[in-house]
Amino acid sequence: MTTTTAYIQQNNERRKKLNDQNESFYSDILLYVRSSNVDQRAGEELLLELLEHLIDAQERGRRAADVFGEDPEGYCKSLVDELPKETLTGKLLLWLYMAAYGAMWMFGLMGFMQLLFPELNKPVSLTHLLIFGSVFITIPLAAMVVMKKTVFMKDKPAKINIAWGITGAAILFLPYPIILFVPAGYEINLSWIIYLSITVILFIGTRLLKGRVFD
Repeated sequence: MTTTTAYIQQNNERRKKLNDQNESFYSDILLYVRSSNVDQRAGEELLLELLEHLIDAQERGRRAADVFGEDPEGYCKSLVDELPKETLTGKLLLWLYMAAYGAMWMFGLMGFMQLLFPELNKPVSLTHLLIFGSVFITIPLAAMVVMKKTVFMKDKPAKINIAWGITGAAILFLPYPIILFVPAGYEINLSWIIYLSITVILFIGTRLLKGRVFD
């Protein structure tokens, strides 16, 4: 059975055959399907089928709008509604993967910062760490929802840039008010070796989870 990762790799390779106009049209469809609540493998299989259909039509001189119609959002919605929904287990594994991936980078950064700048070795609030983790997961997911809602609207590039700009600004600046106004609670003081050891464990965990999430 073809894995989700294999479908994604095939898609990335085959998309190179599209001209700029058809690539832009297909990218909107891809974003819509991937941000929908559908089984990942089924979604990627559908995207590859649509891509092959579009490539064949392009070779015969047709545009993406000729193939998929002038209402791409309605077309995509009708296709997505026919796909199996993502299971609860699949959603939990994806959230766990994202949490582990974000924590891996967070602990890795903290470890290297302490290694390079020993004077930064200060107690860290567990409450703040949990809030940071929640923010780093929730905000990008919210941005994806916004992009799905606006992907077929006019002035789409501007809306996407705004969505990602707000996401980046929130991730960059939210830690400061959290540290200032949220009580620290229980604090821990770990050495850079512990931080980097946790990073390695999380790296191994994300590799294992990736096989389950993108099987």
